[in-house]
Amino acid sequence: MRYEISDPEKCWAGVYDKTSDAEASSQPHCANQAKLEDVYVKYGVDIVAAGHVHSYERTAPIVKNKIDTKKGVVYITTGAGGHGNDCTRLKDVPAWSTAAYSGAFGATRMVATRDALNVYWFANKNETALDAFVMTKDGIVSSTPSDLMTTIGLPPVVGNGFRVRKWADDIIQ
Repeated sequence: MRYEISDPEKCWAGVYDKTSDAEASSQPHCANQAKLEDVYVKYGVDIVAAGHVHSYERTAPIVKNKIDTKKGVVYITTGAGGHGNDCTRLKDVPAWSTAAYSGAFGATRMVATRDALNVYWFANKNETALDAFVMTKDGIVSSTPSDLMTTIGLPPVVGNGFRVRKWADDIIQ
């Protein structure tokens, strides 16, 4: 990881993992957070995305299971793409678990720019994101999906895919 992130102040650092490191359910692999988090913080990782658990969940920026908007890592579980959607939440959900959906198939979309990392979670049959947030190097700016849809102009869901905007056609050609 240290070779991949030359200047974490100028780029977004993300990790994709098969199993979730942090979530508010009883999963044996959640211990991975304690094993890897010091490395994530040391190298300025902004977000860790993982599947395996068949649901969606997002955390606030956290370090050692406490919200930390300066050095914290955002963890998202985005495994709602297939199989059965069943996830038993913990009885006492931690304050850092900011969004969770179980029982719906869906997918996550990330759009990174120089200034912001925009993340959306769509259930398959919804035209708007059920969860969305924007990160800057200063922290999470907004987590209101309707605000985000108008702010960055995400194309609406059409059928099973996204409508391509004109500028994307120009870039591809």
